[in-house]
Amino acid sequence: NLWFDYGQFCLRSGMVDKAEECFREELSLYTSLDTLLALAGVLLNQSKTPKGNKYLLDQAEVFIHSALRLEEEQESHPLAWAMLALLYAKTKGQDGDECQNCIFKATREKRAIKMGMATLEVDGMTQLVFQLLDLSLPQVALDALAVCETIPEVDRLLCLVQIHYLLGEHAEALTVLAQVAELCEHDDARPHVLEGKIHAK
Repeated sequence: NLWFDYGQFCLRSGMVDKAEECFREELSLYTSLDTLLALAGVLLNQSKTPKGNKYLLDQAEVFIHSALRLEEEQESHPLAWAMLALLYAKTKGQDGDECQNCIFKATREKRAIKMGMATLEVDGMTQLVFQLLDLSLPQVALDALAVCETIPEVDRLLCLVQIHYLLGEHAEALTVLAQVAELCEHDDARPHVLEGKIHAK
């Protein structure tokens, strides 16, 4: 997974085009769900730039469907359905039957995922938001957050803080963080960690 790891590093360093090259190189050697969905996320991100076009969305759909076919051979994973819901929300509307069907499949079960030192039970739509933030794709994460209706309010606001932070909108991030402070449990360290990151930046 060397190319996949390097692709993640490139994304977190803001080198999106280089990350796309890495993920394509990884797929030429080995097909995995993570790489297919990461590449689809990159293409969705690039479709939002001035150079974006429908061809990028069509490519992203091909990779997502490849991930779904891969699921049939392995254990089913709601993350691919969540990514397809995000694509359909963009191309056919969030209220369309295609999007709603994918949302249903992405949210019908929850899975345990590792988030730092904690383990959380989340559905596919919520996991997709976390995954896109982890890959430093804030614009696409914002779109996913708009589609995700099952994420708890505290987590939604914390994700919004991270999106503003990744976009360099530090004042906006602190404004949302003030709302989070009123909702979080007193022993929840996440707002304090985010506030420290923002002020350090």
